[in-house]
Amino acid sequence: MRDQALKRVAARPTLEADLAKDLLSRDLYDSFAHDSDIAFLLVARAPFAPSAALEAPLRDAMKRIAAEMRAAGPGKEWPGQSDVLDSYISSSFAERLDASLPIAKRMAAAGVDLRDGLAELRDAALAAYPQTKTALTYQKDVAAAAPVVAAALSAHAVVK
Repeated sequence: MRDQALKRVAARPTLEADLAKDLLSRDLYDSFAHDSDIAFLLVARAPFAPSAALEAPLRDAMKRIAAEMRAAGPGKEWPGQSDVLDSYISSSFAERLDASLPIAKRMAAAGVDLRDGLAELRDAALAAYPQTKTALTYQKDVAAAAPVVAAALSAHAVVK
């Protein structure tokens, strides 16, 4: 059912324009920018080939997510065990961190290099939630994504 819904979303003729608008939206009453987060997740999940038109809105969303992590995370001052802290990062930010990886790979196919955005998210996760499984795993995932992104960018340059 989810896959069919995502296919219907991907078929919208105004999908990129709608996503760009929503990625930049921020409800004044929602400190976590719910519409922007949903749009971010859709870029990762909907079966479409995003274009370079989404670069600026995605960069903005990645910066916002990183800033939210830094503001929400206790950093080195967490008094408890890192596995307990991991439950907080998992419930709040892990889904967006996970989505950033396929987004960067998909955007690379469009000639957009978002490795700096991944690095900003990685640094924010490590600073806000140090020594958590989520932050440490994301650090490894970003490192693993870098050559994939580079290869996609090279392939795009050849085709262009």
